[in-house]
Amino acid sequence: MKDKSYIWFVLLLLASLTMGCRSNLDEKLGCTDPRSLNYDPEAVFDNGECEYSDSYRYYMPENWSDSDGEGNLLVVNETESPLHLYAETSHLKVIPPKARDFLIDVPVKSDVTQLSLFKAEDVDYVENPPLEKFKSWRVVLGATATVSGPVGWVVSDLVTGDGAGSLWLSYPQAEEQNNRLACNVDVYLHSKTGGRVTSIVPGTNDKEVRLDYGTYRLWFHYWESDPGSSEGYKSLGWKNTGDIVLNASHSNRNIGIPSFDVVPDNAAALKVINRLGATINVKLGDRLIENMVIGREDVQAMSTIAHQDSMVYPVNPDNYRVSYNTLSGNQLGDPVYVDLIQGYMAVLIAGDSYQSLMVENQTSYDLLLGNENYLGVSISAQSTEEVMIPEGLNKVTAFNADSTFIKSLIIENESLTISE
Repeated sequence: MKDKSYIWFVLLLLASLTMGCRSNLDEKLGCTDPRSLNYDPEAVFDNGECEYSDSYRYYMPENWSDSDGEGNLLVVNETESPLHLYAETSHLKVIPPKARDFLIDVPVKSDVTQLSLFKAEDVDYVENPPLEKFKSWRVVLGATATVSGPVGWVVSDLVTGDGAGSLWLSYPQAEEQNNRLACNVDVYLHSKTGGRVTSIVPGTNDKEVRLDYGTYRLWFHYWESDPGSSEGYKSLGWKNTGDIVLNASHSNRNIGIPSFDVVPDNAAALKVINRLGATINVKLGDRLIENMVIGREDVQAMSTIAHQDSMVYPVNPDNYRVSYNTLSGNQLGDPVYVDLIQGYMAVLIAGDSYQSLMVENQTSYDLLLGNENYLGVSISAQSTEEVMIPEGLNKVTAFNADSTFIKSLIIENESLTISE
């Protein structure tokens, strides 16, 4: 009995295994993804051969394009959709959703280039986009190698069709003697952390930025190239506009980018020219001067001046002791005392020798002394003071802060009398 029971148990086990294998073999292979073009609702196991339309494939991040290293077009995609970019009929890029600073090197084949954008969900086949575009722009593009910066195109869902206008940006040449710093500008939308829409160098006129109708505020980031830093640039500071409205009545706006002032309105300035024959650090009192600078975002290493170089330092108005040190910390020469006055730039030459001068100010004005430049010397009204001026100077100009009193004077016997 035991042997027969065992035989029947084995036969039943084999039968169940055979039926299970046969059942698995009967289950259908096919595409099990309902989003695919060849979805098979009867398939139980996926065969890995699903086919997708372009409108689906280009929603997958692995199919989005990379930004180019250099380019003549800068796109800010504020939509939630990947965007197909075409130049004329050629497909160029798939721009990721919410992309900022997306730089594209668009081939320039004629004076005017027709650009078109389509949302990924509207394009079933990239080779044959629909007739209706999401956005389009006829624009003059320069070759990347020749342009001073890319043109900007900000794309949003706020307005469709032709509801877009242009900002025409101009940035004047800058000269330090006119209190304008010759620096580059990156233009951002809405805030300091918004999308960068273009970059501009001094002397640029009518750089176009394309925007949908709406209300905008531009932020200008001023910077200088600095190959010695890890970032490759030195940030100087920011300025911004008020609200700018683009609509059907005002589809074009001219925007002048303000220059970055060498010295802010509320500051005094000290210019140091290094003629000591070695690289120096400049100190105000006991502190490196870079720690006293105002109106600049990045002041790192501003205290250091190479031989024959110069540096302008905007600081708070006050009386200061200025000294020069080697990079190892040894002081070079005697310190110099300067009165730094709001709105004026005192010029010191590191390496000059100084002489004592007794000045009697008989006028009712607080006066400043200068030659071609303000010497950093002031004398109170109706007072006599001993000051230090560069050695060998035999002529100075006395003037008050608002320049209503100006008088040229000869220095005689190491003394100077100033009368009205």
